[in-house]
Amino acid sequence: MEGVRKALEPMRTQKDIAQFLSNAENAQKLNNLVDDIREAVIDYQVRTSKGLTPSASNICTDFLTVGYLQQRPSADCEFFVPSIHPFIITGQQDRADLALLDRMCHVADAGYLCGERQGCMKGTRRDVLVQLERWSRDGEDKHVFWLNGLAGTGKSTIAQTFAEMCFTDGKLGASFFCSRDFEERSNLRSIFPTLAFQLAHRFPQFRRELLPVLMKNPDVGRETLCSQMEKLIVGPFQAAETHTHCH
Repeated sequence: MEGVRKALEPMRTQKDIAQFLSNAENAQKLNNLVDDIREAVIDYQVRTSKGLTPSASNICTDFLTVGYLQQRPSADCEFFVPSIHPFIITGQQDRADLALLDRMCHVADAGYLCGERQGCMKGTRRDVLVQLERWSRDGEDKHVFWLNGLAGTGKSTIAQTFAEMCFTDGKLGASFFCSRDFEERSNLRSIFPTLAFQLAHRFPQFRRELLPVLMKNPDVGRETLCSQMEKLIVGPFQAAETHTHCH
C-alpha cells in the first residue's frame, strides 16, 4: 500500500485533473491503483472477520479510515467513492430467541466465510464482476442475477469474490453456497432457513418479525420451499418494511 501512496503523489500536483485522466496511460495507472486498494480493503475486511487480521505492513490503515475507491473506472471515466459500512451482528437475543432460530434447520457452514473457497485471482473475471457490481447498485434492475455455466468454469469462485465485495460494502445480507460434497449443503430445504437465520442476525427489524412466525410454527423450516420462502423471507421483510440493497 505504500507503493500505492507514492504512485498517487503526482496527482496532487495536477491542476487540471480532467486533462490528466484523459491521458490513456494515466487513466490505466489509476485503474490499476483502484484495483489494488479495493483488493486490499476486501482482504482486510474478510480476513478480519475470520480472525486473520493482516499485519500493518500489508494493509495501510489510512485507506480504511479515510475511505476507498470502489468501482473501477468505466469506459466513460465515471468514478465512485463510497464509504465502508461494517457488517452488523447484534448478538442480543435471549436464549429463547436463539433456540427458536436454531430450530430452523439452518446450515452453519454454508456462508461465504466458511470452507476453503478461494476468490478470483487478481485481474481475472473483471467483466463479469463489473456486471455484478452494476447489477447490485441498480435498484430498478432485475432482482436475480443468473450466473450460469458448465461445471468447473468458475461460477463458485466468482460468487465467492462477489460475496466478499458485498460484505466489504456492507451490502451482504446472507449467503448460501451449495455443494454436492456435503449433504446439508446439497439439500434445497436448507437454503431458506439458513438465509433467514443469517438475516435475523443482520437486521434486528427482520428478526423481530421472524420470531413470532417461529413461535407459531417452529417447524416451518421443514415445510415446502414455497412456504419457507413466503414465511421465512418474504413475510418478515414485508412486515418489517426493511428497505435494503443487500443481497
